[in-house]
Amino acid sequence: MRGPGGISNKYAALVDSGSDYTLAAPIVALEAGVDLRSGRQTAVQVGGGHRSISVVDTTLQLCDPQFGQEGRECEPASSHDFHAEVGFFEHWDDPPFLVILGQVGFFDRFAVSMSRFSQVIVVDHRETLDRHVPYTAIG
Repeated sequence: MRGPGGISNKYAALVDSGSDYTLAAPIVALEAGVDLRSGRQTAVQVGGGHRSISVVDTTLQLCDPQFGQEGRECEPASSHDFHAEVGFFEHWDDPPFLVILGQVGFFDRFAVSMSRFSQVIVVDHRETLDRHVPYTAIG
């Protein structure tokens, strides 16, 4: 995540098609210098309970997972910066993931294909999918 304070540490993210929002732990906002007081306050249900979040416009960077291994840096040719709404938790104790990529902020920005059989997730630009699947207006 990129904010006024710079770039946060790199975190593996959970791709969750059932999550309404792209969500992140408060430590991610702190590292990037994102002011959560400027966000829109709302609540979401995660892990069986309601949790307060502050929704803020910020910049995220997707990076090929191989660059997070062995201390390799994320290279511009294998990454993508994008602007998105992110809901930051006010409190999130011991989360299994510090970032959850959900409908608003991720699935509305990219064409995402997931295969349980292949154990793979493919993230591509929406325009790529639009070239393969023609849009037809209804009405």
